[in-house]
Amino acid sequence: SLKPKRTEEYFLLLIEKGKGTIDVDFFSHQIKENIIWFITDGRVVNTKVSGCQGMVIRFNDSFFDLNRSENRSTFINILHHYFCHSPFFEPNSEELSHFLRLFTDIRQEYNRENASTTVLLSYLKVVLVNYQRGIKPGFYSKNNDIVDTIIVLRSNIEQHYIKQKNAGYYAEKQNLSLKRLNEITTTSIGKTVTQLIHERLILEAKRR
Repeated sequence: SLKPKRTEEYFLLLIEKGKGTIDVDFFSHQIKENIIWFITDGRVVNTKVSGCQGMVIRFNDSFFDLNRSENRSTFINILHHYFCHSPFFEPNSEELSHFLRLFTDIRQEYNRENASTTVLLSYLKVVLVNYQRGIKPGFYSKNNDIVDTIIVLRSNIEQHYIKQKNAGYYAEKQNLSLKRLNEITTTSIGKTVTQLIHERLILEAKRR
C-alpha cells in the first residue's frame, strides 16, 4: 500500500495477478487479473495491493506529443473512454498475449545501454493503438467533433476551475452557446457543464 500521490504522467498498467484496490481520485476500483489500466495525469492515486504482478508504462506529454495530429487522433478515444466510461479494459486471451509481448519489448528496449527514443515511441504508439482497438466498440462517438469537444472542455475546466466557475465561460472558450455545450455533455456523459465544474471543485476539496 502506498500513500496517495498525484500523478504527473500517464500510466498504462498491465496487471496479471494481484489483490486489493486502486483508488483514482477517491473512486475505488477492485483489482482484477489480466486487466489493463490507463491513468491520465493530474489524478490522485492510492494503491492498496498485495501479490501484484505485471508491468507498467509511464510517459508524459513531452514524450508523446499530443500537438501532433497523428498522436492526438490515436489518443482521443482513449481519453474519452477514460473520462466518460472506465479507466481500464479487460483484454481477451489473444489480446493479452499481444500486450504482454509489447510491454516486454518496451522494457527490453528501455534497459538497453543504447536505448532508442524513436524505438520506444514507436512501441508506445503500437500499444496505444491496440488499447484503442481493445476498447469495446459501442462506446465510440460517431462524431469525432463531439468527442473532441468533451476532451477540450475537461482540459479547460482543469486549467481554469479555480477562477472560473461560470459555465458560460467554458462555452464561450469553445465558441459554442451554453445550450449547445450542455446538449453535448448531457448526451455524451449525462452531466451539464455546471455539474462538471462542481465535480471538479468537490474533488479538489477532497484532495486537500
